[in-house]
Amino acid sequence: MKYRWKHCRVHLLLIVLIWLTGTAGASLAGQDGASGELLVVSSSDSPFFRRSIRQLEQRLDGKVDTVISLLVEDLDQHREQLSRAALIITLGARAMRQVSALNLKRPLLHSYLTRYQFASDPPLTESHSLLLDQPLQRYLRFNRLLTGARRIGILNLPMTAFDDETLLQLGQREQLEVIQRILEPEHANPVAAVRQILQKADNLLAIPAPDIYNRKTLKGILLAAYRLRKPVISYSPAHVRAGALGALYATPEQIGDQIAETALSWLQGQPPAGAFSLARYFAIDINRQVAEALGMEPPDKQVLLQAIASGDQP
Repeated sequence: MKYRWKHCRVHLLLIVLIWLTGTAGASLAGQDGASGELLVVSSSDSPFFRRSIRQLEQRLDGKVDTVISLLVEDLDQHREQLSRAALIITLGARAMRQVSALNLKRPLLHSYLTRYQFASDPPLTESHSLLLDQPLQRYLRFNRLLTGARRIGILNLPMTAFDDETLLQLGQREQLEVIQRILEPEHANPVAAVRQILQKADNLLAIPAPDIYNRKTLKGILLAAYRLRKPVISYSPAHVRAGALGALYATPEQIGDQIAETALSWLQGQPPAGAFSLARYFAIDINRQVAEALGMEPPDKQVLLQAIASGDQP
């Protein structure tokens, strides 16, 4: 009996060692990568979406099992994959709405949404959203460093308005005054509002708000500011091409990087906190012709990028 017990103990020890080795290996694998199938659902075949997806695939290559990309029109053909996906990523508001409506009980990471879209049409189910908006302090710092302005005007909508305490604190941190005017969309005349706010402010900071900045109003807003010799700082490089002095925004590749990093952390057991995150990375554009017309000499682009990044809060 003693002889058998010794052999049993040896077998038990071997089993325990094998189990521990396997557990340790699984733990290390979880630290280095994440298994599972990721589904990326795009609202359209936009070139911006395609660029973000390529960046996402490059960043996650070898770190996840599979990244499958499909258009929102193809959802019905991929119900089985949707139901077993480790994480579903949506690009754009249309994909967010349609995937949310399926109530799949899977982790959902939405992207390519603005604060305005998130506030006016929030996701139907529990999820996390990566917003296109930059942190307000980053917008303000870019504005000050680019133009030297000390009084910055912001036109906003009720659902996305910044509270007075936030504006005061950020203004003090950046050593400037923020003048915010709230517009009711159904009664607003954005061009007239620009003229009024620029009577007090040194320039206009445009933030994503489609009821204010759109194809019908943009030309009039830029022209009104130009006539007053006041620059417009925007969130869109398209606005810079149209006549804004500068823009602070995230490129599709930077958006892809943030999606990849958030997805990988989520799959490794660290889901993002809160309902949404603002843009982590940024790029800038400057219209040198507008600057010359306004008698301004903007700093070097690389110097600006470094100065903005060095002041970002952790």
